[in-house]
Amino acid sequence: MTQRQEGRLIRWHEDKGYGFIAPDVGGPEVFVHISEFPRDQRRPQLGDRLTFVVLSESASRKKAVELDNLSAYQREVQATLPHAPRGRLAPRKKPFPWWLLIPLVVALGFAGHRYGLFGPLSSGGAQPSATEAQSPSR
Repeated sequence: MTQRQEGRLIRWHEDKGYGFIAPDVGGPEVFVHISEFPRDQRRPQLGDRLTFVVLSESASRKKAVELDNLSAYQREVQATLPHAPRGRLAPRKKPFPWWLLIPLVVALGFAGHRYGLFGPLSSGGAQPSATEAQSPSR
């Protein structure tokens, strides 16, 4: 049984439907024909990462069979994740502008004081007159 290898498509003749793969393990380039690519995947492009099995047609000529385009899978996954831009897993969030809360807190404080929700701001506020303090309340 032959082993699967990985490599990169280094030459591709679109008009003729064939090209050559440079195996990751080194060695001579391997011929590949368009008929060996799965029909449910996109057309091959230069630089695609491929897995394949090498079939020796003669002593000097090797052919790739049972191809699988790894680059096509990666692009499909990226297409299903529209929220994740390339190169990063998630978009960067902007920090919350905490300084905007300062005017809001000041405005609420003034409004609360104006409507009597808080006591006087200073001890110099209005004092009840002596006659009001001495008169009994009914």
